[in-house]
Amino acid sequence: MNYGKTILLFSLVVLSMIIVTPKAKADSVIYVPDNYSTIQEAINAAEEGDTIIVREGVYHENLVIDKPLTLKGVSKEDVILDGEGIEAHYGVHIIADGVVIRSFTIRGFTYGWGWGVQLTDADNCIVEDLKIIECNSGLNLYKGCDNNTIQYCEIIDIGGHGISIYGSSEGCTNNLIKENKIIGCAWYQPYGKYHLPAIPVFSGASDNVIEDNIVVGTGVGYGIALWGYTYGKPGKRSDMLETGNTIRNNIISNFDIGIYIRGFNPDTGTINLVSETEISFNTITYNRIGVKVKGFDASGSPGKMNYNNIENNTEYGVLNEPYNGCIYPRYDTTLNWWGDPTGPGGLATGAGDPVSDNVDFEPWLLAPFENYITPTVEGVVNILEGLKDGIEALDPEDFRKPGEKRKEPLIRKVDAVIRQVKVGAFDGAIEKLEKDIKEKIDVDGKADWLMKDSPLSRTLVANIDLLIEIIEMLER
Repeated sequence: MNYGKTILLFSLVVLSMIIVTPKAKADSVIYVPDNYSTIQEAINAAEEGDTIIVREGVYHENLVIDKPLTLKGVSKEDVILDGEGIEAHYGVHIIADGVVIRSFTIRGFTYGWGWGVQLTDADNCIVEDLKIIECNSGLNLYKGCDNNTIQYCEIIDIGGHGISIYGSSEGCTNNLIKENKIIGCAWYQPYGKYHLPAIPVFSGASDNVIEDNIVVGTGVGYGIALWGYTYGKPGKRSDMLETGNTIRNNIISNFDIGIYIRGFNPDTGTINLVSETEISFNTITYNRIGVKVKGFDASGSPGKMNYNNIENNTEYGVLNEPYNGCIYPRYDTTLNWWGDPTGPGGLATGAGDPVSDNVDFEPWLLAPFENYITPTVEGVVNILEGLKDGIEALDPEDFRKPGEKRKEPLIRKVDAVIRQVKVGAFDGAIEKLEKDIKEKIDVDGKADWLMKDSPLSRTLVANIDLLIEIIEMLER
């Protein structure tokens, strides 16, 4: 055997393997203006996975990002993308998956829609820590955008939409809109009337989450609006159903309508186009109408709203409005705080925000929802103070004996529970709530003090049950 030839052949094989086996590329970091004078030049030169860091300065350009990369400014306040005089519909147009953009001010884009940022058919992107000002519109997720996160952005004094989820013909799903500040937006007056929402969710936009945002208007427009049809001129809007959106833990104030769930298409007359919208843990305040539901019948399912603070809305806390003779029979708004322990007003009998007909509001909360969510002694005491106010508001004629003489001992018993809770005597507090208070006002139980129940008495009983659950969690 010729060992020399064999060794030579083996060496060539190994060498060829080394030559044809590519080495993994390390992601590059590109600096602007150090490596490229403009941001777009850096984007064009970058490869997938690269990071572009933009130093302080004003950059007079619009951007198109067409590959997965990270684009970040060194400081949101000091890195400015300026669109003055540029005829571009978008300050930043993202048309690739997996893009991360953060820490810029985007201003002055006023051509056409004038979006500060638009994502088109882009998935798994992160847009964060942006300030968008002096543009026609803020930020748009458009046509096939899924699984994106928009967070920690400020969108200030924009006449059009703040953050929009517009599914168009392809839908937009599973996006997270979180911890943004949308202040002073949606005041533009197209067609002679104010109707723009700060956050529109429409046309096949489903299973999105809008949470922990501060959305404050100028007294006009809508805070958050959902509808099930495409954008277009009247007469050309097509049905496009959407479902499963969540509106959670936001502050929504100073709009004509805080949240508007619009189930109808005004062009086709179709109803029930929006379904299963969950509205929870929000503070909805200082609007003309807190929440409006329209365009549903008994076969629809607009969703429900529970554990919200609805107060200081001038005309309605919740309005369930008919459309073409159709109305959803009982919109679930149970377990909300209406600004007063006696519950909502309007077609109800309390002193809180008014409700319309076909609104199921009983039982309600006796204190703001925050007191019910995280068990604390302070929260329990606040609910017990609401319980006292509720007892005081009971109709004296509902008692078997003179009501005023019955209310005073009940209120004393609640004060005793408050003292026990403050010193940690939770077992005694629970026992007193059950035997000394609940049994006296629960007509369906062992009541001997009330001869008939009412929405208020039933609400007091429901809140006592909630209190017992909360105190038991404190006890653990």
